[in-house]
Amino acid sequence: MNDIPSDLAEAVRHAAEVVPDERHSLADVHRRRRRHQRRRVGTVAGVAAVAVAAGAAGVPLLSHRSGPAPEPFATASATVPAGPAQRLLLTNAYQVVGNVGVRGPQGVGEVDAAGKLVGHPVVGVDAADSVIGLPDGRLVMLGPHDLKPGVAREDGVNVTDLEFVLVVTTPAAPGPAYHVNVRTVGESVRLIGATATGAYLLRDGKRVVFHEFGSGAEQKLAAASAAVVNTNLGDDPGQFDVSVQGGRLLFSGVADDGSAQVRVHDLATGADLLGGPVTVGAPGTAVRAVRLSPDGRHVAVGLSRLGADRTDFILATVPVAARPRPRSTVLGSTGDNRNTPGDIQGIAFTDDRTVRVAWYVLPPGADRVYDLAEVLKVNTATV
Repeated sequence: MNDIPSDLAEAVRHAAEVVPDERHSLADVHRRRRRHQRRRVGTVAGVAAVAVAAGAAGVPLLSHRSGPAPEPFATASATVPAGPAQRLLLTNAYQVVGNVGVRGPQGVGEVDAAGKLVGHPVVGVDAADSVIGLPDGRLVMLGPHDLKPGVAREDGVNVTDLEFVLVVTTPAAPGPAYHVNVRTVGESVRLIGATATGAYLLRDGKRVVFHEFGSGAEQKLAAASAAVVNTNLGDDPGQFDVSVQGGRLLFSGVADDGSAQVRVHDLATGADLLGGPVTVGAPGTAVRAVRLSPDGRHVAVGLSRLGADRTDFILATVPVAARPRPRSTVLGSTGDNRNTPGDIQGIAFTDDRTVRVAWYVLPPGADRVYDLAEVLKVNTATV
């Protein structure tokens, strides 16, 4: 088998796209659950994970609690093992169509400080839509929990007996340290960032709130919410993504002309820190991962660029300054067959200037399912 059939490769490529978190229909939940169950059954399998670092901002209090009162939450120990400034979690580490693809470690995949590929269990949800790794070893997850599996009922955004649960896990405990339903019926909810004390949620695609782990109360971030509403990266949730990192609001996605763009806004004030959207890739380029440096001075962007005869995997860096000039370097490519499956799995800074990028591409003539450890590459670059 010398070439990957184009239809199979395109299916794998589409499967690698980031799934918008605001899908609340029961059919979507069942599809996610089936994917999750297949991943758990396999010898090594994975779930989609979104890795973002985060920062807090002072904002007025808006009380909000959905479902039962949150369980008591103990903050992590102040003693944190020395390691990289940011954790390198992997996204979409399970991509298999037919008998060709790649599968990652069980649960949430991560390249640890020693460069070892490890997996963390998914608990408290049927499947993890979003996962954020905190420096102290905890994981923050958001995912659906079907209260009546197998029971037929009217589907849609108002479906009954469905929760979207915010979970925090610790390395020392098998179960969740925090577990609360944050769904409001009829509204979407996405996990877009987290700190040691709470999580940033995007409600109804337009309201950014900070959910406190200790009390379950939510603070509305008015300026950040206005920035989300006013962004011109597109109104389709599948067209652009947003995350909170280091006191910044990061937008990334595809502009109307098909180019890949990023924007950076101040979380507290909503101020545009780049002077408008910055193009990091020509039409045909997709944003695969975005990370803000610990000091907030650079944005690293993982890109895939579909060319006439190959797909390139690219790292672009953007200084956080007015009208910046991005720099980019090609990490690797699919060679002379652009349909060979591959993807950027994650980005993380080890310090203010050093960034790691995890990516893979299947070898020519791929005709089986590869363990991610066989094909994963981790490149290090200085910004």
